[in-house]
Amino acid sequence: MKKPLLIILILIGIAVIGYFGLKAVGVIGGKDEGKTVEVMTIEKMDVIETVSATGKIKPEIEVSISPEVPGEIIELPIREGQAVKKGDLLARINPDLLQSSVSRSRAGLANAKAGFEQAKASLVEAKANYGRSATLFEKGVISQSDFDAAIAAYDRAKASERSAYFTVQSAGATVNEASDNLGRTSIFAPMTGTISLLAVELGERVVGTQQMAGTELLRVADLSQMEVEVDVNENDIVK
Repeated sequence: MKKPLLIILILIGIAVIGYFGLKAVGVIGGKDEGKTVEVMTIEKMDVIETVSATGKIKPEIEVSISPEVPGEIIELPIREGQAVKKGDLLARINPDLLQSSVSRSRAGLANAKAGFEQAKASLVEAKANYGRSATLFEKGVISQSDFDAAIAAYDRAKASERSAYFTVQSAGATVNEASDNLGRTSIFAPMTGTISLLAVELGERVVGTQQMAGTELLRVADLSQMEVEVDVNENDIVK
């Protein structure tokens, strides 16, 4: 009696285990719902990859200002970070030496003009002597050598007059140059913006760009338009 009962209990246990096992895998008492996947329509689109990097924000337009003439800064009515408009005075350099240069060049021009007037008077005189000598030579009153001397004197007078003329032109150019240099002692803002850098102090001596690179006085930047300069890692450049 005990042996058949034991066999029955074992079979019942196997059946119960099999039932729950088949139910766990979905064979009994469940429905296979499959795997959930994402479906979309094939279309052309942009693939965007983002790269992180560090950089510096700076204005798109930033003008570096250096003086054209050397000297001592005697006026500096601005400060770093100040907003300025085009044409505002930024700095003034001591004009004393350049004012003396203008005075000397003007005196040289006056002297050159006086020399030119004298050369013109000499030319008029030489031309008159040449005319008289030509008449006398035709009449046989003077010799060939005297006539040749009159011709040579006339030619020298014409050459002297042309030389004096170009001397006046050169002196005039010197005056203009000296006057322009005097005007360059006042430095004005070339654009509307903000003083992003002020590299000098009142009373400091600066070097002009006429001689070498020149001293950088300041920078004016347009802060309404900015750009970022980024150092991208070489491994990220392909992205």
